[in-house]
Amino acid sequence: MSDGESKGSRPSFAQRYMRGLRSAARNNASAYGYSVTITATFGILSVVASPTTVPEIFAFAGGAVAAYALVDGVASGGFRHGPRDEEPIEVTALGSSVSFVSVGVALAAALVEAQLVGGGWPAWPLGAFLATVAYLLLLALEIGLAELVKRGS
Repeated sequence: MSDGESKGSRPSFAQRYMRGLRSAARNNASAYGYSVTITATFGILSVVASPTTVPEIFAFAGGAVAAYALVDGVASGGFRHGPRDEEPIEVTALGSSVSFVSVGVALAAALVEAQLVGGGWPAWPLGAFLATVAYLLLLALEIGLAELVKRGS
């Protein structure tokens, strides 16, 4: 039992609310970080590689999807390994909730790419691809470091 619950007692609304809040944060942390990353990447590209066309938006989405599929394919050994080797919930929560580095580096990669490539179609899929790869690789590092911290405590 936690949060002041005792055996046989019903949790209060505040206890249920806190449990729900922890669950919502834990289950959405990495997706939230990626949402911030990909949205801000689109914003960066809109400023640096504008004007945006509908085909470029589709190319942007394709670049993000391709990067995710590549990283997931490599990490899962060609999609052969399932979730049995996942990190404990506490480790994932700690690692993904402090994703300043993964988000920041991903955005920096998109900015540098957009400045190097300049305007035009190639900037869109490449920017989304690089930001996605950077975010996923660095999020994995943050989660790995969180595991080390958890083990040390």
